[in-house]
Amino acid sequence: MTPREASIVRASMEFLRGVPRTFAMKMHGGAYSVVGTPDVLWIVAGRAIWFEMKCPGKKLTPVQEHVRRRLRRCGCEVHVVTSVDEVRQIAKGVRNGNQDGSTVRRVRNDQPGGSVPGDGDRVSGKRRSSGGGGV
Repeated sequence: MTPREASIVRASMEFLRGVPRTFAMKMHGGAYSVVGTPDVLWIVAGRAIWFEMKCPGKKLTPVQEHVRRRLRRCGCEVHVVTSVDEVRQIAKGVRNGNQDGSTVRRVRNDQPGGSVPGDGDRVSGKRRSSGGGGV
């Protein structure tokens, strides 16, 4: 993570942790983490909303894009943001009762196709660990 991305994460975490009745956490890499997991998880009224912080002009890596697709298939919202202002705008939409903060289609996990075990386990021809059956 670049220093610029770290500053976006810091400011976003400060903002999200100040929103009442929500939970925000920064994801950290480690032996049991999943490569490509977005930077921040925000829980609002039982909804999982993920944020991947990027410097302006930077794109998701293939592994990040893969994890993003899998999280969306599980019914999560995943947003790629380049500033704390974008996080604030998404949070405002979510807190105002919008179905999502932008254009993400939600899928209930109990619906067929909501979560497909093993779906998309290959990225760039290499087998990826899903972190013990998770995303």
